[in-house]
Amino acid sequence: MKARSGQLSREEIAQLRQRLDGPAALAFDQAAHLIRLAASPTRLKILYLLAHRPELAVSQLARALGVSPSGVSQQLTKLRGAGLVALRHHRQTHYARLTPHAFNASLRQDFFRPSAPRREQPGPRPIFAGRPPPRQQ
Repeated sequence: MKARSGQLSREEIAQLRQRLDGPAALAFDQAAHLIRLAASPTRLKILYLLAHRPELAVSQLARALGVSPSGVSQQLTKLRGAGLVALRHHRQTHYARLTPHAFNASLRQDFFRPSAPRREQPGPRPIFAGRPPPRQQ
C-alpha cells in the first residue's frame, strides 16, 4: 500500500525507528547531554568567554561573570566532564581553556560569531500612547 503524500508508510516508519534506535541513538544522547550543559546561562557565558580568550583564570571568569570562584569551578567541572574545557594549574591559580571538541567549534562558528551591526529597518513609525510624536522640521 502506497502512502499518501506527506504521510509515511509502515515500512518507512520501521526504517526510521531502526535508524533512531541503532548506532545513532548514542549520538542523540551525547548531543542532548551537550545541549543541556550549554543550556545553563553561566556555563554558556563561560564557553563564550573562553571562545574569545585562549585561557582565563578561574578568578578572572568569576569577576567577569559576577559569580564566586567556587561557583565557576563547579561549572567548569561539569564542562570538563563533557570534554569541552581543559584545566591547567600553575601554583595557586587554575586556568581554563576550550578543547578542540566539535561542539565548541560549532558554538564558535554558529553562535558566538560576531554579527554584523544591525541597521534600522524602514517601517511604520512607532505608535505613541496619548499624544502624537513631535513634528520633524
